Amino acid sequence: MSDEIVTESAAVAVPPEQDRPHDMNARPQGLLFLVVGGWNTLFAYILFAAVQLTIGKHTGYLVVLLICTVGAILNAYLCYRRFVFKVEGHWFRDLARFSTVYMGSFVANLALLPLAVEVLNIPVLVAQGAIMVGTVLVSFFAHRDFSFRRTPDDIQP
Repeated sequence: MSDEIVTESAAVAVPPEQDRPHDMNARPQGLLFLVVGGWNTLFAYILFAAVQLTIGKHTGYLVVLLICTVGAILNAYLCYRRFVFKVEGHWFRDLARFSTVYMGSFVANLALLPLAVEVLNIPVLVAQGAIMVGTVLVSFFAHRDFSFRRTPDDIQP
């Protein structure tokens, strides 16, 4: 039997706890998110470090951040989609939502990185690593509940 969530506009059927594809109790999604997130963080950090050490002195670290964010988003999207949330269909819609979540992190990164580097005098690579770690928890819930969210209409029998 399904629970029902009532909103101002309509009631939406919600599957029982054990049937919810994004419920952390239904599968080890939280653990998978951390493992894949660890890979994504390592990938993004190595990419950032490589580009910073290669062209950073000519372009500045914020341009490096912009360049690397594109590669990091694509890597993360493919990994989370395949290994964590295991969704099918709606490839471009999911990518747009996923990118929206990442843009929120990116804007926070744009604000925090100069603060850490210029005001707090933290080395750029250390500051970037710390900022990246700080976005993990918020990202999980945003991706679970927004980027890869599936409604009953999205799920094909």
